[in-house]
Parts: sequence; structure tokens; C-alpha cells
Amino acid sequence: MAVKVCIPRPPRDGFDGSRPLPKFMQNAAAPEETVWRVPTSLAKAAAGVLAIDASCNTSIVEASKKFTTCYPALRAPRPLERRSSSARHTPRARWPPEPASPRAMSRAVLQLKPGDSGRPYGRLHFGDMLRLVLPEDRGIRAALSTCVPPSQGDGAGARRIVGADAVAEEHRVASDLARSGRTAAGFGAITAAPWGGTDEQVSRRSVWELYRVDHADGFKDDVVRYGQLFSLGQRPVGAGARCEVLLSCEPPSRDGGMGAPYLVLGRDVDYGHPDPRHESRKAWDTVFMFAPGHKSAGVKGDPVNLDYAVRIVPLSPYSYLHGKRTLQAVAGVVTNGLEPGCTGRTVRAADGRELLVHAAKPMADQRLERAIIEKSLDRQHDRILVPEHTGDDLWMLQTLDLHSDSIDSSDRNRGEKHRGVARALLGRALGPPPAVARAIAGSAAPSIETPYARWEHFRSVLFRRLIDRNDEFIFSTFRKVLSKNREFDEATNLSTNRMPLPDEKPILDERMLVSVERVRSVLFLDFGLTVSEEDMSLMSTRFGCLERPKSTPSSEQLMDADLLADAIRGDTKPGRRLMLQRLYSLLQVEAGLPPTASLDIWWLRARIESTDSVFVQIDNAKSFSIEDVMNALPLLRTHGSLTRNDFIRWMLDVSVLLTSRTAFIQRLAELWGPVVQVVAGSQEEVFNWDLPFP
Repeated sequence: MAVKVCIPRPPRDGFDGSRPLPKFMQNAAAPEETVWRVPTSLAKAAAGVLAIDASCNTSIVEASKKFTTCYPALRAPRPLERRSSSARHTPRARWPPEPASPRAMSRAVLQLKPGDSGRPYGRLHFGDMLRLVLPEDRGIRAALSTCVPPSQGDGAGARRIVGADAVAEEHRVASDLARSGRTAAGFGAITAAPWGGTDEQVSRRSVWELYRVDHADGFKDDVVRYGQLFSLGQRPVGAGARCEVLLSCEPPSRDGGMGAPYLVLGRDVDYGHPDPRHESRKAWDTVFMFAPGHKSAGVKGDPVNLDYAVRIVPLSPYSYLHGKRTLQAVAGVVTNGLEPGCTGRTVRAADGRELLVHAAKPMADQRLERAIIEKSLDRQHDRILVPEHTGDDLWMLQTLDLHSDSIDSSDRNRGEKHRGVARALLGRALGPPPAVARAIAGSAAPSIETPYARWEHFRSVLFRRLIDRNDEFIFSTFRKVLSKNREFDEATNLSTNRMPLPDEKPILDERMLVSVERVRSVLFLDFGLTVSEEDMSLMSTRFGCLERPKSTPSSEQLMDADLLADAIRGDTKPGRRLMLQRLYSLLQVEAGLPPTASLDIWWLRARIESTDSVFVQIDNAKSFSIEDVMNALPLLRTHGSLTRNDFIRWMLDVSVLLTSRTAFIQRLAELWGPVVQVVAGSQEEVFNWDLPFP
């Protein structure tokens, strides 16, 4: 059965339907009609309907895709009519509508409002959306915001970027990155953007989400505490954007150790960030922690008190041994520790002048240094002007909630699209209605997640299941279970005489290559995780391997299990990898090996068994089993030596649940004896790796 339905075509460019038609067109026929063939049951129901409510059009079109081509709407045929003169000046929408620009999308006002001191009971939780604003006593209302990333090509230098928003700041950051050998690509400027109107107006560029970095920090709940490690992420804007924007603090091109402020920018990150194949210190560029801004707010380990301001402390300066830094919005003269620095700390953006943000020494340390300099200059009767620091390192945290009106509007829209005429016409073809927004508000994850958000959710769930097993060597067990079905060439020659170089990359026969489907089955059968096809595709793209052993079928997609396990574990604390690198070199000297020779596994076992540890338990026994430690080594190898990278991986796996630096040093001392005190670090390193509060 066919129904003759008229589908008006869009007007041609320059044609205004509100104006009177020319005389030669007033008697013209109606626009061309289109015959649309639909199922008989739907045609009978539509025979008595002349018009269908606009709220149901989307649902009908979605259901009709299985039958024929999708059209914008179903309407009865009607001839062109001459409109009244009162409608001549009615503005008409453009056809087709122009897509919103990234700048307009980033400044769009969201249906969010500041919450009532957090939720629940005034606590801040990981996964909350929040806004970081300057305190009211600063005299300006400004929030930490991102700017639209500049456009550049792959491997672009400072001269190739095209500024998009805060042009001057983008070129300054790009030049600083290029001077230190870093790529000026994949970044955006960060400012403290003032806003007008009421506090209810929350723009997209000022909304941040809290991600937990260290899931083995000793706290079982998701409440954010002073001293806990986190990352601040923001969803991307613009067509085709998929990378999350993480707040990043990176060292300047020079004078970082002399007190020069660190760069604060936004970095585009993807699934699996941070990549374990990159430099380990760069993994801490996007990690921060909260410090109390008032003595009444609490101490390290207490939940963040939203009634008091906080200091945002980046971990990147600690990893580079440059001391404490705090995030500061500066609108005046700053210093780089040697001489007065730049004076223009505001930048012209699309919405006007905005404050720039950097990570400098805490205000108390700056005032102390300024007092010492002034005292020495006064003693010498010198009139050199010492610049005064006008920045502030205090920020207020505002949790964001949905407007109640938006929740009600969503529920009303749900009822209109899944009840009444739409449900009567389509029945089961319409599908089940979505969940009630009011019932899931505050507990549901965002409907559209970036690849980085999917990675963090997968990592957090898996880590929690590993910790709940209450096994000290659970991560080593996880790596072995993940690698037990590895693919290898049957013609591989095993030899205990082969001695690879300490820093040599593993050859193909030594890599733990596992098919993607086997990784998926291990996660489901051994750890109870059902991983979707999209997540497995992202995982295989990030940790996949194009090379394959000769005996492996060409249709199977392989994944490096060691890289996946390293990314899930991460470097739990700054400085641990550096201490293990030094320990490996000292063990080489003790074994009588040159720097170009790797340690032998049998020598390492004998060394652990003969260790006379001064760190003993109450029962005069070590807190581990020798067999458990040796079984934590990787699986089948083509030689009997241990490279530096494998040694570091081994030690990090057996100490992943040790939260403090003291416990980590004690574990190493139990294994290797007093030699660990040599690699514990200098006084400066101990100060930085303890992560002191400003």
C-alpha cells in the first residue's frame, strides 16, 4: 500500500517565503510530491492523521529507518499560500543551520549550578564535576578555564602554530616548549577567565572532572582527601574532537631549579595515558594534589573541606627536584628567581582580558625570599626595586549539580517521545524508554565518554578488584595470568648463556604478545570484568603490536601484555623508578659485572637469600617469602638474565600496594640489605619525594 505524502523541499538560496509571490507564480502548482512506500499497518494508522506532533518526529524517523529512507517530517500536502504582511519581517533560520564553532561551544552555558557545599554531607568525591574559582577577597570573579587549542600540524614548531583564542599566551607557551626540545602541539592555554552575570551561569570551558591517579593509596572510598593524587580533565569541544584535555604543569625551558615559574597548560590525552614507553617523569605533569589553605581546614589525609580555600600543588616540580610549586593566577609583575620577569600577565582572549596562570613558589616562600633580598639590599644602601608578587595561590572549589528544571524537562521530553501518538503508531518498534532522569541524576556516568575517561573507569574498577583479594603480590599474579597464553614461535631457541645488554629493548621472542580475545576472556573469567568491543578496540590500538611470531595466525590481533599491565599499574610515586635504576647499577658492581652486562637471575636469588636485613618483623622473620618474590618474575624467557627495565618492572610490581616512601624503602632493604640506604637519595631528593605541603 502506498500513501501519497507531500514533503516540502527547502527554499532555494535567496528565496524568502514571507514576501508576496510574483504574479506569474501565484497560480503555480504545489511543489513536487514524493511517494513514500511504508508498511500497510503503519499506512492505515497514518491515513486519518494529517499532521504529527513535532515532538514525535524523531522517534518515528528512527523507527522508520528499517523500512525506507529517512525524511525530516511527515506532513499533509498543502499548496503554497500568500502570507500576510505581518509575517514579512519574521526572521527565518538558515538552511542548513551552521554548526557551532569550537569557541562558541566552549563558552556555551551549561545546565549546571554550584552545589550546596558538595555531596553528600559536604564531601568532594572523585568523578564530581567542579569549578575552581578565585576567593571573593581577590575582588574579581574568575574561574580556571581552558582556551580553544591552537591549530598546528604534526610535529609543529613554535612558528607553525596558528593561535586560536589567547593568541599571545599560545605563542609564548609554544616558544617555551620548542626551546626545550618539546613538541609545540596538542596543547591549549589555561587562564582564569572572569565571568559576568550570576554564579548560576557555568560555561563549558570552566567545568572540570576529578580523576583518581593512585588507586592503591590506602583509602577504600572515593572521597577526595588532602594529599591524594588526582588529575583534572575537561571534555573536548568541536567537531571530531575526541581527546580529553588534562590540566598539565610542565617545567620551563630554563631556570626551573632557580625558581622560574612552571608552565600551566592543557594537554590532549588519549586512551592509556600516561604511556609507559615515554619518559617516566612526564607521567607526573598531569598529576596534582590539594593542600589545605587554612590551618582549620585539616591536615594531610583528612577529607577536603569545601568551606575553606585550597592550594593546588602539582607533582611535576617534585619529580624534577625543583621544590614546591602552587597554581597561581597572576595579574602583575612576577620574578623568575634571577631578575624581574615579564609584566603582562593578562592576555586578550575572545571575551576580553583574562588572567594567566602559572605554577610558582608558594606565597609564604616568596615573601620570605623577598624579605631576605630587601634586607640585604638595605644593608648595602642599594635602591634597586624588588618586584612585588601580586599573585595568589588560593582557590575555592565549587561542586556542580544539574538544575532541577533541566531534569524535569528531560523527563517531560521522555514522556512525549515514548507515549501517546508515538507509542500508538510504532508500538514495540519504538523501543523501551530511557531511565527517568530524576531517578539516576547524581549517580549515572556521563552518557558520552572520551577514550581517556573510559580508560580511567576500566582501570579503577580493575584495580579495586585486585586490591580486594588482599594479596601482597596480586599485581605480579595479574601480570602472569595475563601473559600465560602468550604467542611465541615454536622454533625459538632457549639459552641461559645469552646475556642481553642492560638497556636493550626486548626482541620479538621475549615480548608477552597475547591475542586480544584471550585478554578479553582473562578479564572476564579471572576478574569478572565484561569489556565492550569499543574498549577492546581502543586497548588493542594503544597496546597492540604489528609484529607477530611466524606460527601465529595472521587474522589474530596481538597485544603487548606487559605494556598493558605497566599502564594499569603506573608509577605509584615520584622517585621510585630512579631509586631502582641506581639499585640495579650498585648490584652490577657488587656482582663484579661491567656496566654493559645484565644481572643473572640465579645470582639475584642467592643475593636475596643471603641478605642480612636489619628491618625485621616482630617474630624475627621477613614479611615475604623468597619463593613469592622469585615467582613474581616474568614468565618464559629466551635467556637467564634480567635487564634494567625488567628489574624495575619486577620491583614495582611487588611494592605497588606500599603507599608511603618509608614502606617502600623498608621493602627494598628486606630484599637487598643495607645497600638500599645508598640509593635512598640525598636530602634534597628525600624532601621532594616525600611530597611536602606548601
